[in-house]
Amino acid sequence: MDGNSQYILVPGGLGFIGSHTVVELVAEHNENVIIVDNLDNSNLVCLERLHKITGKPDNIVFVNLDILNTEKMEEEVFSKYPIKSVIHFAALKSVGQSCKKPLEYYHNNVCGTVTMMQAL
Repeated sequence: MDGNSQYILVPGGLGFIGSHTVVELVAEHNENVIIVDNLDNSNLVCLERLHKITGKPDNIVFVNLDILNTEKMEEEVFSKYPIKSVIHFAALKSVGQSCKKPLEYYHNNVCGTVTMMQAL
């Protein structure tokens, strides 16, 4: 990509909804995206499929990272790539699990978003 490229950051971009969004952004709108995903509820097979479906693997950057890691987000994402927008899908989403572990869900979903926004 050229030095003037801007990126759409898609945390959780290898999950179900995130990956469909990436396909739309890349294949239909020719956007450059950075997927940040900790692979908690996804796997790298999805990334391979995104490359195949879009036919534009150079438009997709993948960073295996948890958005709660502020230092690494700054080091591996925000300091390297010009971000023009964010579509945030990095969240835990199991209703049953969230009732059993509400603080874990709250920490991940709320604090993860706040951490990312602070880095932005």
